[in-house]
Amino acid sequence: MDQIKSVSAAAPGRGGGAVLVAVSLILAGCASTASFAPPPLPTPQTFSGQPEAKGSVGAVGWRDFFQDPQLRGLIETALADNRDVRIAAARLDEARAALRIESAALYPSLDGVATSTRGRTPADLSITGRAETGSEYRSVLSAGWEIDFWGRLRASRQAALQTISGHR
Repeated sequence: MDQIKSVSAAAPGRGGGAVLVAVSLILAGCASTASFAPPPLPTPQTFSGQPEAKGSVGAVGWRDFFQDPQLRGLIETALADNRDVRIAAARLDEARAALRIESAALYPSLDGVATSTRGRTPADLSITGRAETGSEYRSVLSAGWEIDFWGRLRASRQAALQTISGHR
């Protein structure tokens, strides 16, 4: 009997430690928002069989590179009427706007509303028997700030930034 009592007396101490460890692990798991940096891609400076270049082709404008007037006209038409480029530019603008929205959540917000109401009661509906005019003015000012305790707001901003990187 004495052994059973000593075991049951020791059990609450072990259970409390297990709960403490479990809670610590849960809280540590919630707080991990590691920054992500994509690994650099292995790209060679020159390709095999490539002659040594004197200058960069990227430095030459396409109008100087292509000399055929018919080809120039086709390229100008393609650039002017290419909807895919316009859609990609619109998606990039959308991603930039989402970044501004996500970044704004990190800062305090201030909201204000002001209203005024004016009403008239005719003499036949008034208690005093005279026409009455009344005015009411209200204003509300509220301020708020969400503390980024778990890193959710910063992680959302980082995700929006990565979306912009993906649309470039």
